[in-house]
Amino acid sequence: NLTLYLNAQAHLLAAGVHLGGVRFTNLSNGNGNIHRSVSLNVGATFGLEVSPENLSRWVGHVGGPFSPTNQVYTLTNSGGTALAWSAASTSSWLALSPTNGSLATGATATVTAFLNQPTSFPLGTNSAEIAFFVPASGSNLLTRLSVLEVYPFQLSVPAMLEPSGEVQLNLRAVPGWTYVLEASGNLSAWTAIATNVTSSVDGRLIFVDAAAGQFGPRFYRAVWAP
Repeated sequence: NLTLYLNAQAHLLAAGVHLGGVRFTNLSNGNGNIHRSVSLNVGATFGLEVSPENLSRWVGHVGGPFSPTNQVYTLTNSGGTALAWSAASTSSWLALSPTNGSLATGATATVTAFLNQPTSFPLGTNSAEIAFFVPASGSNLLTRLSVLEVYPFQLSVPAMLEPSGEVQLNLRAVPGWTYVLEASGNLSAWTAIATNVTSSVDGRLIFVDAAAGQFGPRFYRAVWAP
């Protein structure tokens, strides 16, 4: 029996069909020499890599703003041949640009994910996946998860604290975000009266305006301080 095997040089071959042969020679008298053809079909190897691998988290209020403004993914072709790639989102709230392209061996490209029509998002948590794939491979599917968290943005004045005239302000917003509380007597000129961070647990913040009794009509608003 005679065994044929591939050596290390086979791993260096480009995609395609490679032809060769094996000759059997009668060293005694030269009669019955035989030749057998051999072919090696090297399929294309697609080495699409996508980073980062971690979950992408988007956080904001009803009506916006949201943070971050976008998420950039880096695509790398680590395979031995050029490839064409595509990307798609499973949800309408998450958009991508670009959604397809090509990569030479060792080349990189970027895909930017961003929120689509963020002012229309309802309260709650939504999830979506981004699929990166090589159509020619029939596989090489890579997915990245994105989560959108939409919080309320509500400032209320539940009661005036008698007899001092102090006013208690209750804010519900994004947990752990910093907000500037402002006051105005005419809804035109606003003055910052406090800067605080909401609770990292439930997004609540309670502030007492001790100087409220010194003014006439007084209006309040909260402004996110990124």
